[in-house]
Amino acid sequence: MASFAPHEDSVNAVREWLTSSGGIAKSRITHSDNKGWLAFDATVEEVEALIKAEYHQYEQPSNGKTFAACDQYHLPQHIREHVDYITPAVKAIRMKTSIQKRQPVKRQQASKSMASVLQDRGFGRPAKGDPISPPKQRPPPINMPHSVYHSNETANCDVAITPACIQALYRVPAGRPGRTVSPDNSFDGANAPVAVSNAGGESDLDLQLAYPIIYPQTITLYQTDDLFYSNSPNSTATGIFNTFLDAIDGSYCTYSAYNETGNDPVLDPTYPDPNPGGYKGPLQCGVYKPTPVISISYGEQEQDLPAYYQERQCNELTNVGATKVYPGRTVNDPESAVVDPPGMPYRSAFSSGGGFSNIFPIPSYQSAAVQNFFSAHDPPYPYYSGGQNIGANGGLYNRLGRGIPDVAANGDNIAVYNRGAPRLSGGTSASAPIFASIINRINEERLAAGKGTVGFINPVLYQNPGVLNDITNGTNPGCGTVGFESVEGWDPVTGLGTPDYPRMLNLFMGLD
Repeated sequence: MASFAPHEDSVNAVREWLTSSGGIAKSRITHSDNKGWLAFDATVEEVEALIKAEYHQYEQPSNGKTFAACDQYHLPQHIREHVDYITPAVKAIRMKTSIQKRQPVKRQQASKSMASVLQDRGFGRPAKGDPISPPKQRPPPINMPHSVYHSNETANCDVAITPACIQALYRVPAGRPGRTVSPDNSFDGANAPVAVSNAGGESDLDLQLAYPIIYPQTITLYQTDDLFYSNSPNSTATGIFNTFLDAIDGSYCTYSAYNETGNDPVLDPTYPDPNPGGYKGPLQCGVYKPTPVISISYGEQEQDLPAYYQERQCNELTNVGATKVYPGRTVNDPESAVVDPPGMPYRSAFSSGGGFSNIFPIPSYQSAAVQNFFSAHDPPYPYYSGGQNIGANGGLYNRLGRGIPDVAANGDNIAVYNRGAPRLSGGTSASAPIFASIINRINEERLAAGKGTVGFINPVLYQNPGVLNDITNGTNPGCGTVGFESVEGWDPVTGLGTPDYPRMLNLFMGLD
């Protein structure tokens, strides 16, 4: 642990600043077991004066949960080199609130007592809980019959995307018979399944998309963390993914990389959990063998997490953007990137995410595709070079960052049942399980032929973009602009494009 601890000079400098400038008595300051954090309880007024910030309480419209956060904060020049992260700050922390009625404004004054944590350089902070883009939901059109949800027809795919629509869009045939469904894999006190009345929209969306594509292949649900860490407003452990990665890879529990070893004692759940109803067993490490394909529709914005926390977690991922069959179009027409303005049809705007990372550099397998995009379709926006130069020269994106996404799949007007009622859902939360399920089908054929599973697919796809349906229409608005454009070749809206099962199958079956 000592080898990853910040230098004692950093610890002393931050502690001295807290006491001399912030009036925080030394007796109020706790140094975490991993030596990476200084934590203390303080009033809002104390923290606002210390870091020259204004805190507010924010309400998440989708579920009414409240968060404490500020828009920006400031540190003295001599302290900046010693501190990587402050929480709660620009990254919101869920907090218990006494508000009984929801206020009409979304930004409210923060409660008068909160915990403040300063992070010394060398340790990371994740965030946990809700999907990065919670699945959008709305009732189906009044005149749409429920029979559409069970139809094998594709005439209404511009209104509701059903399994038949997905099969037609991506030319996916019916699955092989003779496979079984495995039980759910829950760990660290997690509980699944739940009653229909408590069904989560994210889980319903993911499973209802995957089953029709891979059935009767095996499908596995990984359910993480006990009820306290999953649902309690008193939990400040806002980390994401670490307990999941621990459970499917025992070595990850003690894995050291980027000055981080194991789970973060402040931000990740700690087991045994002494809280009421908490899981009393030890942290589960390597208790399940991971499936060959894993679809994740949860995450966080890059700016909400320190770089080294993400770098320790993310070695090989495929990022999926969202497409849409627009009104009046059919499954035989090219899809477009999703762009839904506010109220059309969802309450808030929605478009496919995309852009360039401020943390991860362009990987070698993507380099030619990104350079081609800049050469042939240079965006008309100012940029900066390197994540350490965010906003330099008025730049809106990092010219040297990894391009996002890699691929795309449909992510709008998905027909689902949630809590027993028909709904239309969407988001990249839908796109990920669609693409993952198609890769699972390819694995099945390879295994039947005596071959291994495909492994990390990105290098192969970038070398063979013709196996995907190139999307050349649509944008992803943001930062006061119309956003990047979907163009020929790779683009930071829909990546290389959507899957074409027969072409992808032919490619991967031809590999060893």
